[in-house]
Amino acid sequence: MHRTILITAATGQVSSTVIEKLDRTGRQLRVLVRDPSKARSLGARGVEVYTGDLDDPFSLAPALEGRPLAADPQRPTRARAQHERALGRTPRRD
Repeated sequence: MHRTILITAATGQVSSTVIEKLDRTGRQLRVLVRDPSKARSLGARGVEVYTGDLDDPFSLAPALEGRPLAADPQRPTRARAQHERALGRTPRRD
């Protein structure tokens, strides 16, 4: 069985292209967005939509449940490196 794929910044241009291609593979997709109203069409297609912000590690916990493969298809930046670290070690709220 294939693992779910989590795509960050899902309403951006690059991520939208990645989502379109992955959606054709039949994989279960999960997206992380700051504004869920911008991802309604994805939800209507069966994509799991989670609200969160890469700058707030606590907001990532629900999207990371079940340990999906995480993809951040944005161009490399200092902020992206910080975001990738956050995806790898998200603190839990107890």
